[in-house]
Amino acid sequence: MKFLQQVRRFAIERRINQSYTKRLASKGSQPEGVFWNSEANQINRFITLIALIETTRRFNAIGDEAKNPISIAEIGCGYGALYRYLQDKKMFDQWSYHGVDINPAMIAACWRNFPNEISQFKVADRPQYLVDFSLFSGTYNLTPLEDCDQWLRYIIQGLHKCWHLSRQGMVINFLCAPETKINKKIYYANRKHFIATATKQFGPTIAVPTKDVSGDFSFLISRS
Repeated sequence: MKFLQQVRRFAIERRINQSYTKRLASKGSQPEGVFWNSEANQINRFITLIALIETTRRFNAIGDEAKNPISIAEIGCGYGALYRYLQDKKMFDQWSYHGVDINPAMIAACWRNFPNEISQFKVADRPQYLVDFSLFSGTYNLTPLEDCDQWLRYIIQGLHKCWHLSRQGMVINFLCAPETKINKKIYYANRKHFIATATKQFGPTIAVPTKDVSGDFSFLISRS
């Protein structure tokens, strides 16, 4: 059974990589290159996910821990847009970052975009060391599948790979709809169902609307 699951996962990821590699070659290192519809929406997702992490850190931090940078692993880092955002905002005194992506073309783009920081990026599907939070910005929006249940199982499997390496929790966003659906290869989660599933699988889960992005919600899955 486990072998068959691995074969299915490999087949899914091969199709995902094909789609993203083709898109990146066509559109380059810009939001459209990872299927975002605008830079504004991309940045608003970053803002909301970061705010969730900062709020959780302030609530949970003990003593001198609050003074340390927050370590994050971005799972599905694409061409490095979040890393560039943190750079532009001069936030690296507050944040420690590394990015992973299952797509070698995306990591190659990161290396081109940040030639002096190639060690920050690696082809992988999980954090490369223990971090405070794993962050997923649009990682599971595009799907090659038509079966919502199968795609959710794929998502949960991916989150499990990161959970044991995430000290405080995980943050993730989805487009949401009244009923779970896949429309034009985009996955729409039912907010209440995902909260219930994530809470059962991992820990307490909440959702907040993503700033100025209609129908998008950012979820915090926490250990406390």
